[in-house]
Amino acid sequence: MTLDENIANDTPVSHGPDDTPDAAEALARVREELAAVMEVAEHRRVRINGLESDLATIADALLEEAESREWCDEYDNFCRKVNRIVGRELLQPCSREYSVELMVRLEYRSTSGSAERMDMNNLVYSCLNNHFQWPENTHDQSIGVSLA
Repeated sequence: MTLDENIANDTPVSHGPDDTPDAAEALARVREELAAVMEVAEHRRVRINGLESDLATIADALLEEAESREWCDEYDNFCRKVNRIVGRELLQPCSREYSVELMVRLEYRSTSGSAERMDMNNLVYSCLNNHFQWPENTHDQSIGVSLA
């Protein structure tokens, strides 16, 4: 039987004819110390999880307050500073929605009819989508194209 199996089964480890009561007592002490260390580790894990949850709650409350007071510029600067200090993205910056209307005038002549109209719609969409550089940290971006 291996040492791990002996510990799991709580059976004394036999080393042969030289076993003494001192060895059994030493093993019992090691088991007690290991159990104590494992208990401390579990308490620390629970405490760390609780602190991480508290930090997430605080971060969400800060963001909500900044958005409700329209302090996003100041808050975003604060986020960059704090995140740089802690070395990770602890605080998320405000998200803003921007809507920009772009008027594009495109003239073309076609003799073949509506099939080219659809191709032109795809062409305009492709040109806008492939040549427009989205700002950093932009999410859920979209371009809508419709030809009259």
